[in-house]
Amino acid sequence: MEGVLRKTRRRLEGRAKRQASALLLRSYIAERNVEKAETFMAELLSGGALCPYSCNQMLKLYIATYQYGKVLTLIDLMKRDSIGRNPMSYNIWMNACAEVFGLASVQSVFEEMLNDDKVKVDWRTYCMLANIFRKYGQNSKTLDFLRTAETKLPSTRSLGYPFIMTCYAALNDRDGVMRLWKATESVQRRIPTANYMTAMIKVGDIVPADWIYGRWEAECRTHDVRVSSLLIAAYVRSGLIEEAERLHLYMLEKGARPDHKTWEILMEGFVQSKQMDKAINAMEKGLSLLKNCHWRPPVELWRDSSLLGRRSSRRQ
Repeated sequence: MEGVLRKTRRRLEGRAKRQASALLLRSYIAERNVEKAETFMAELLSGGALCPYSCNQMLKLYIATYQYGKVLTLIDLMKRDSIGRNPMSYNIWMNACAEVFGLASVQSVFEEMLNDDKVKVDWRTYCMLANIFRKYGQNSKTLDFLRTAETKLPSTRSLGYPFIMTCYAALNDRDGVMRLWKATESVQRRIPTANYMTAMIKVGDIVPADWIYGRWEAECRTHDVRVSSLLIAAYVRSGLIEEAERLHLYMLEKGARPDHKTWEILMEGFVQSKQMDKAINAMEKGLSLLKNCHWRPPVELWRDSSLLGRRSSRRQ
C-alpha cells in the first residue's frame, strides 16, 4: 500500500498530490510509525509542501506516543515557517505544555490563542482546559472554564453537551449535570437519555439514575445490556445487591443478553454479599463467553470467590 501511494504521488500535481500526501501520512500515523512519519514530514518540508493539516496530524501522533517535547519542537517550526495554526494545533500544544511545564505555560499558550485573530475558540478548547486544570486540582478555575464552554455550545447540535456533562460529573457537580441536561431541551437533537443516566451515576445519585433508566427503557427499541450494566454496577458499588440482581433478572425477561462485563459486575456483588454459589455461577457464565473475548475475572475476585467457595464446601 505504501509503495503504491508513493508511486502515485510522484505522478500527481497540485491538489491531487496534496491528497495523496495526506493519505500516505495518515497511513504512517495509523501504524503509529513515528520514524516513517518524520521522514515523510522532512520530505514535505524540503519540498515546501508542509501544511497545517500535515502538522496537526503529526502533533496528534506525538501526543498519542507521549512525545510531548516533539510537539513543542514542531510548534516552533510552524511559527518559524509561518504555517498557520488552528484550534486543534493550540489544543494539542496546551496538552503538551501541561505535561512538560505546567499550568503557567498552558495559560500563556491560551492567551496567545485568544489573541490569534485567525482562530475561533470554541467549547472544545474550554472543555479541554477544564480537564487540564481539574487534573491539577484547580477546581474553581475548572468550573470557570466549564461555564464558559456552556456559553459556546451550539443550539442546533448536541455534540458538546455530553462532554461537558461528563466534566461536571467528574467534579461531582450534580447541579452542573442537571443544568446541561435541562439545556438540551432547546437543542434540535437531544442527547441520549443514557448519557444523562451515566453522568448521574458518576455523581453517586442513584435515585434519579433509576428514574432516568425507566425513561430510557420506554424510549429504546432494543435492550442494550451496556446501559443496564451501568445501573447494575451503581447498585453493586452502593451495596444494593438485591436491586442489582432484580434488574438483571428483569433484563433477562426482556430478552437482553448479558456480556462478560455484566457477569463480572454481578460476580463482584455476590462476593461482597457472600453469596458464593451465585458468584461462581456468574463467573462460569462470564467464562463461557470467552470464545469471542479475552476477558478474565480480576485476580482479587477470582481469589475471593475461590476462598469463599472452599469455605462453603467445608460447611456442607
